[in-house]
Amino acid sequence: MPRLHYGNAMLAGLPEHQHHRLQSVLNTATRLIYWTSRCQHITPLLWELHWLWSRQRVDFKLTVLIFRRLHGLAPGYLTDDIRRVADTNRRCLRSSSSALLTVRSTRLVTMDDRAFPVAGS
Repeated sequence: MPRLHYGNAMLAGLPEHQHHRLQSVLNTATRLIYWTSRCQHITPLLWELHWLWSRQRVDFKLTVLIFRRLHGLAPGYLTDDIRRVADTNRRCLRSSSSALLTVRSTRLVTMDDRAFPVAGS
């Protein structure tokens, strides 16, 4: 299972059919652990293992990385790319008291929108 968890923040913005493939692998691993058949419902078994669905797993990982960045616990290469709106404005605006993040403009939907600074923001 650690191989499925490794680097799953890079799966942000993945097409839905790819998430279905990853979810199929998780379901198969769950069935191997419990020695159950394919006709048995998988959701109670996933809850018992405290496993998330594939899309929820990716969203959770992104949220944890953004939280660590905002609280100074993230590695240096992540802190350069993500900035708060309050840090970019020199004037005192209403948005300076919020925790909003700036989103870079992108050109490519397939690659740029899946990048960590854009997907995390």
